[in-house]
Amino acid sequence: MSINLKIFLLIVVISFILLILHTIKKKRLLLKYALLWFASSLLMIISILFPQFLSLLCKLLGIELVSNLVFLISIFILLVLTFVLTIIVSEQKKKIILLIEETAIIKKELKEIKDAKKSN
Repeated sequence: MSINLKIFLLIVVISFILLILHTIKKKRLLLKYALLWFASSLLMIISILFPQFLSLLCKLLGIELVSNLVFLISIFILLVLTFVLTIIVSEQKKKIILLIEETAIIKKELKEIKDAKKSN
């Protein structure tokens, strides 16, 4: 890999990390959800700085081409991300149902209070 390509890729990854940090700072992303993005960024930095690490990992896992390993890692990261997002959606659905129930109870109590005032 040429030095120009390494520098470009490092700039892209560092920019991505800065974007993640900015998003956390603006409270649009919670830190616990950003950890997966930080981990994948770290993996990218390691791969850029030490490309022989991927070759060694290929030999250890019995994978013939480094590109196959990159695809395998990418698919794994996407599967983990999908799983994490599914958990988040499930938790949010439970919270929404609870909020709907609480809102219905409050509306009923408010209506009862209004009706009691009208009858007095």
